[in-house]
Amino acid sequence: PGERLELRRFADYHRAGLAYLDGIVWHLSVPATTQRYRFEAGELDYVRDLSAADVASYRADARWHGRGRWSSKHATTGVFLNTELPPFDDVHMRRAVSYALDPSVLPKVRPNVAPTDRMVPPSVPGPSREAPMRRHDLAAALREMELAGFAYDPTTGRGGYPYPIDYLTIPDTFDQAAAEIFQQQLAQVGIDIRLELVSYASWLARVSRRGSTAMGWTGWHADFPDPSSFFGPILTTGSIQDEGSQNHAFFSHAELDELVARAIREQDRSARMALYERAEEIVRSQAPWIPVYVVRSFELWHPYVVGYEANPVVPQRFTEVWLHRPDGHGGDEPARRQSEVD
Repeated sequence: PGERLELRRFADYHRAGLAYLDGIVWHLSVPATTQRYRFEAGELDYVRDLSAADVASYRADARWHGRGRWSSKHATTGVFLNTELPPFDDVHMRRAVSYALDPSVLPKVRPNVAPTDRMVPPSVPGPSREAPMRRHDLAAALREMELAGFAYDPTTGRGGYPYPIDYLTIPDTFDQAAAEIFQQQLAQVGIDIRLELVSYASWLARVSRRGSTAMGWTGWHADFPDPSSFFGPILTTGSIQDEGSQNHAFFSHAELDELVARAIREQDRSARMALYERAEEIVRSQAPWIPVYVVRSFELWHPYVVGYEANPVVPQRFTEVWLHRPDGHGGDEPARRQSEVD
């Protein structure tokens, strides 16, 4: 905390004329509230670690419209259902859970999350997102419960799955808060989950061990921004191990394996994206992994910061950014105070 990293422009960069900036100073481990005050005092040109209250304030202020945006991480958070353990060795039980969960309420609890309906997050180039994938549908969830042999009457509360199901998650995290919401939602279709709170080390050991855990929180961050990172490492047969399995659902599906293998070799982008679209459909239908939300950060910059665009590979990439102030100053000159900028 309190340290800083100073970067200077490299004259022999392979793209002639870039970077535009003479240098960048990164301030490390600055508390969110301090960042906000330093930003408004003109001591910081760009921030992305604001508190939820500050994000709401800036987004509601017309003076900052067009100078801030949400930036999603290359990661998806979800719920895994172990396809080798009851009751989730039955696809109808898995589908019931998938239909019952409604992640649209999560941003009300934590603004920096956004609900998602598929494995590939919006920050990663992939298939078209115009057609919805997984959906919340209580009536469909109740039909799946009936098909699984555990019909539930929400009016009387009779029926449903007769045993509580342990849900593994980590205490004092947003994922525990999300699990508590999911607990209420699943109760509406006759599924009683019991939260089991363990340390991250215990969680990792349990979810990656065969025959250990029926369901729980899970997440995956892309090693590189491509759809392949969200299928091959965590949902194919080859990713299953007795210990240390990254396939927490222990899901094996021949068509999905074939699609992933073909997509890696496919050179035509349209054909490749069609394969991943089909992979998403299989995950939706078989429901071994239920994607629920993505984490995002709110980026904010002063009006004199020009040319900044989100990059799908490197976050906070400032190669083509320059500073343009009405008084003609630029480079390392400190930013003017907010009142002067407005």
